[in-house]
Amino acid sequence: MAKQIMTVQTFAKAGIADLMAGGTLGNALDVGQGFAFANDGKTILLCSIATGSASNETVTFTAVNDEDGRTETLAPVIVKGKIAVYGPFPPALWNDGNGMVNAALTQKQVGDSYTAIKMPY
Repeated sequence: MAKQIMTVQTFAKAGIADLMAGGTLGNALDVGQGFAFANDGKTILLCSIATGSASNETVTFTAVNDEDGRTETLAPVIVKGKIAVYGPFPPALWNDGNGMVNAALTQKQVGDSYTAIKMPY
Protein backbone atom coordinates (compact mmCIF):
# COMPACT_ATOMS: atom_id res chain seq x y z
CA MET A 1 0.00 0.00 0.00
CA ALA A 2 1.30 3.48 -0.86
CA LYS A 3 1.80 6.42 1.45
CA GLN A 4 -1.58 7.87 2.48
CA ILE A 5 -2.15 11.52 1.52
CA MET A 6 -4.30 13.35 4.07
CA THR A 7 -6.91 15.93 3.10
CA VAL A 8 -6.14 19.12 5.02
CA GLN A 9 -9.12 20.75 6.73
CA THR A 10 -9.29 24.54 6.77
CA PHE A 11 -10.02 26.10 10.12
CA ALA A 12 -12.37 29.07 9.72
CA LYS A 13 -13.14 31.80 12.25
CA ALA A 14 -16.41 29.99 12.99
CA GLY A 15 -14.46 26.82 13.81
CA ILE A 16 -14.74 23.24 12.57
CA ALA A 17 -17.78 21.28 13.76
CA ASP A 18 -16.00 17.92 13.78
CA LEU A 19 -12.21 18.17 13.95
CA MET A 20 -11.76 14.46 13.34
CA ALA A 21 -13.92 14.31 10.19
CA GLY A 22 -12.55 15.03 6.71
CA GLY A 23 -8.80 14.89 7.18
CA THR A 24 -8.55 11.87 9.46
CA LEU A 25 -6.22 9.00 8.65
CA GLY A 26 -8.22 5.87 8.01
CA ASN A 27 -7.84 2.61 9.89
CA ALA A 28 -6.49 1.08 6.68
CA LEU A 29 -3.27 3.12 7.04
CA ASP A 30 -0.21 1.07 6.14
CA VAL A 31 2.08 2.01 9.03
CA GLY A 32 5.22 1.11 7.09
CA GLN A 33 4.45 3.51 4.25
CA GLY A 34 3.58 6.54 6.38
CA PHE A 35 1.46 9.54 5.42
CA ALA A 36 1.80 13.10 4.12
CA PHE A 37 -0.19 16.33 4.09
CA ALA A 38 0.04 19.59 2.16
CA ASN A 39 1.72 22.38 4.09
CA ASP A 40 1.84 26.14 3.57
CA GLY A 41 3.48 26.94 6.90
CA LYS A 42 0.14 27.35 8.67
CA THR A 43 -0.73 23.66 8.96
CA ILE A 44 -0.82 21.69 12.21
CA LEU A 45 -1.35 18.01 12.95
CA LEU A 46 -3.87 17.10 15.67
CA CYS A 47 -3.26 13.63 17.13
CA SER A 48 -5.58 11.75 19.46
CA ILE A 49 -4.50 8.38 20.85
CA ALA A 50 -7.39 6.28 22.17
CA THR A 51 -7.43 5.38 25.84
CA GLY A 52 -7.89 1.73 24.89
CA SER A 53 -4.77 1.67 22.69
CA ALA A 54 -2.28 -0.98 23.66
CA SER A 55 0.58 1.51 24.02
CA ASN A 56 1.84 5.01 23.37
CA GLU A 57 2.44 6.11 19.78
CA THR A 58 5.48 7.66 18.14
CA VAL A 59 4.95 9.88 15.11
CA THR A 60 8.11 10.65 13.16
CA PHE A 61 8.21 13.79 11.00
CA THR A 62 10.87 13.71 8.29
CA ALA A 63 12.82 16.94 7.83
CA VAL A 64 14.34 18.00 4.53
CA ASN A 65 17.83 19.35 4.02
CA ASP A 66 17.76 23.12 4.39
CA GLU A 67 20.39 25.60 3.21
CA ASP A 68 22.34 25.02 6.44
CA GLY A 69 22.41 21.23 5.99
CA ARG A 70 19.92 20.42 8.79
CA THR A 71 18.61 16.86 8.45
CA GLU A 72 17.14 16.06 11.87
CA THR A 73 13.76 14.44 12.35
CA LEU A 74 11.13 15.10 15.00
CA ALA A 75 9.86 11.94 16.74
CA PRO A 76 7.60 12.80 19.69
CA VAL A 77 5.83 10.14 21.74
CA ILE A 78 2.08 10.63 22.23
CA VAL A 79 0.77 9.08 25.44
CA LYS A 80 -2.33 6.89 25.06
CA GLY A 81 -5.51 8.66 26.12
CA LYS A 82 -4.01 12.07 25.28
CA ILE A 83 -4.27 14.65 22.50
CA ALA A 84 -1.20 16.31 20.99
CA VAL A 85 -0.77 19.11 18.45
CA TYR A 86 2.34 19.52 16.25
CA GLY A 87 3.21 22.39 13.95
CA PRO A 88 3.01 24.74 12.31
CA PHE A 89 5.75 23.42 10.06
CA PRO A 90 8.02 25.98 8.34
CA PRO A 91 8.05 24.84 4.68
CA ALA A 92 11.81 25.35 4.25
CA LEU A 93 12.44 22.83 7.04
CA TRP A 94 9.68 20.25 6.52
CA ASN A 95 8.22 20.34 2.99
CA ASP A 96 9.35 17.85 0.39
CA GLY A 97 9.52 18.78 -3.31
CA ASN A 98 5.73 18.42 -3.57
CA GLY A 99 4.95 20.84 -0.72
CA MET A 100 4.11 18.01 1.68
CA VAL A 101 5.13 17.18 5.25
CA ASN A 102 5.97 13.48 5.51
CA ALA A 103 5.47 11.42 8.66
CA ALA A 104 5.26 7.83 9.83
CA LEU A 105 3.74 6.02 12.79
CA THR A 106 5.11 3.13 14.82
CA GLN A 107 1.58 1.71 14.91
CA LYS A 108 -2.01 2.71 14.12
CA GLN A 109 -4.74 1.36 16.32
CA VAL A 110 -8.51 1.53 15.98
CA GLY A 111 -9.69 4.69 17.70
CA ASP A 112 -6.49 6.67 17.10
CA SER A 113 -7.07 9.82 15.02
CA TYR A 114 -4.77 12.15 13.10
CA THR A 115 -6.08 15.29 11.41
CA ALA A 116 -4.19 17.96 9.44
CA ILE A 117 -5.66 21.45 9.90
CA LYS A 118 -4.75 24.66 8.06
CA MET A 119 -4.94 27.63 10.42
CA PRO A 120 -6.30 30.92 9.04
CA TYR A 121 -3.51 33.17 10.38
